[in-house]
Amino acid sequence: MNNKIKTIYLHIGVHKTGSSSIQETFYKNVEIVEELGYLYPKKWILNHGFVFFPMFAEHPEKHLSNLRKNRTNEECVAINEENRKNILEELNEFKGEKVVFSGEDISPMPYDKVVKLKEYLNEIMPNAEIKVIICTREISGYATSYVQQRAKAGGKKNAIQTALVNNKIYKPRLEKFIEIFGKNSITSYKFEEAVKHPEGPVGYFMNVIGMSNNDIEKIDIIRTNESVSDKSVDLNKYIDDIFPLITDVGVSEVREARDKVPLNKISGTKFILPVEIQKKIRAENMDDTIWLKEKLGIDYTNEEKYKIPEAMIFDEVYEKEMKMISSQMTPLILNLTYRYFNSKITNEVLDLISRTTFEKLLIYYNDNYNEIINNENLNNLIENKIIENLLLEKRSREIISFAEKIEGNPTYNEADCYREIALLCEKTQQIEAALYFMKIAKDFRPTGEFILKKCSQYENQLIK
Repeated sequence: MNNKIKTIYLHIGVHKTGSSSIQETFYKNVEIVEELGYLYPKKWILNHGFVFFPMFAEHPEKHLSNLRKNRTNEECVAINEENRKNILEELNEFKGEKVVFSGEDISPMPYDKVVKLKEYLNEIMPNAEIKVIICTREISGYATSYVQQRAKAGGKKNAIQTALVNNKIYKPRLEKFIEIFGKNSITSYKFEEAVKHPEGPVGYFMNVIGMSNNDIEKIDIIRTNESVSDKSVDLNKYIDDIFPLITDVGVSEVREARDKVPLNKISGTKFILPVEIQKKIRAENMDDTIWLKEKLGIDYTNEEKYKIPEAMIFDEVYEKEMKMISSQMTPLILNLTYRYFNSKITNEVLDLISRTTFEKLLIYYNDNYNEIINNENLNNLIENKIIENLLLEKRSREIISFAEKIEGNPTYNEADCYREIALLCEKTQQIEAALYFMKIAKDFRPTGEFILKKCSQYENQLIK
């Protein structure tokens, strides 16, 4: 316990707003930051969302940070206890009056867990005022960055579709913080304004928490660039759509962590979502955008311009890069990459340069990695997965057909209909879609015991 702390800055993201740069900068400059009167825990990992979310979860092993490392519940509980112990030690040694916590995974924490977080902070720093810091981003820009990160990290299947399903990021994530901490405790600002600061989003955030520009000059600002090229995203997406690293039921048994890192080196132009998807995301998210304006005064309702993606041309630079990184690929990734080349030639209308490039790459990979390309066990594994995916897509179409059948039909009760769609999604292990539809059912029946139970179940399964 530390009675001297006067202010806690709780930075909760949201995702894709420069949080990683803020965290890496504070972590690397922790001694200088401390000299300026701010404690950024040096005995914790730098992203505090990966500390707080598991700390208050019933199943901390299901949080993505622990899931990726295959940690057991017992191991996660031990880590949580160690984190509690370490922060108390740091608080006892700290002579200043301000503490900074930063973690974009704090914002999606369930309501009751945010209550426990507040109680915990009040317990260990009883005299401190908690100020919640929120950075927002226009939804189509957020979705573009989200898809890039999913592709880069080796995330779940159908990253673009997931971006559409998960588009409502503000009211579901931020409303509870307004209710629990009070609106006067919330400071919010636009990512689009923060990037204009001479020191980018990091410098802007430092100004928000009271650091002067003279203070900022003493700090080595870290600017992390998580973007990957359009060509990299295209290949990454192809692989994840067949063999995602993370599924709704756990980590893939055949993929390896960081097995797609070589693909992130592929050069190209900046990845941008297709305009029709940008439009759809904005339209489906308009009620959330209006909520953000009404509750926090941040206005994205008049956004009209759309970024236009450039056509991809796979030239000799791409050919050289794909030859260069081929030796760094795992057998599964290499085999899937070979299939990607073949798919581009077979299924797409290509310009002459691109077609020639893919034809050369097919010959090169076949000549140099023939044993992997023609490995019977590996090919059977991939073919079986493709068949499994086709069956899931068939079931998905059945779900969509059912949804279209009941939409607007007066003989159906709306809450029951959306509940049944959610349950159909659950049966096909499409948990994100199940949560989406169950939440709609909840809107129609807010106190439905079964619906509330299912929403909680799906949220626990989808801890990120």
